Amino acid sequence: MARYESEQKKAILKAAVGVFAEKGWKGATIRLVGRKAGVNSALMYYYFENKQTLFEESIWLVLEGFLESLQAGDQRFKDGRDRIRFLVNGILDYFMQYPERGQLMSIALDYHPELFGRALAKFARSKVLTPLVILQDGMKKGELQSIHPVHAWWAIMGVCRFSLHMHGVLKHLDRRVMPFYVPDMATQREAIVNLLSHVLSA
Repeated sequence: MARYESEQKKAILKAAVGVFAEKGWKGATIRLVGRKAGVNSALMYYYFENKQTLFEESIWLVLEGFLESLQAGDQRFKDGRDRIRFLVNGILDYFMQYPERGQLMSIALDYHPELFGRALAKFARSKVLTPLVILQDGMKKGELQSIHPVHAWWAIMGVCRFSLHMHGVLKHLDRRVMPFYVPDMATQREAIVNLLSHVLSA
């Protein structure tokens, strides 16, 4: 899978993320993405063989952006809890900054696991998976439970993604009909770190 040989291709992929997030796999078309990116269909097919290729490379863009955001952070950790906090904040910061990328990931995971699996397999063969490295290092140092780092990562990602979904839901509930307390994001983050630390810390 060729990477961004041009800024134009990267711009197309960013447009594709938005279209897939809004329209889903069935509603998105090469033409709609081209229109959003400001390019014609001929150029779209120059870069992407078909809609499946465009979808898979859009997933790649999201994953690569997430890794880049993590790698830009300070990765000096005091203990396992510090590692968990770093990963939780990394997930929440990234997907709150780019909500359409989170929506694309949800669509891919929920409705097109085979396409997500293909994209992830290609991605994993060519990239250092920073979250797994951070978790594995914590396990070697006795800071985290010695389990497969992929399972630990799934737990962290799952809790964070569900929290983001519920954060969106709660904003639309009528508090006059259903009164409830909505903690601020800082409080939610700390609650997630507490929960995951209880489960994953050694």
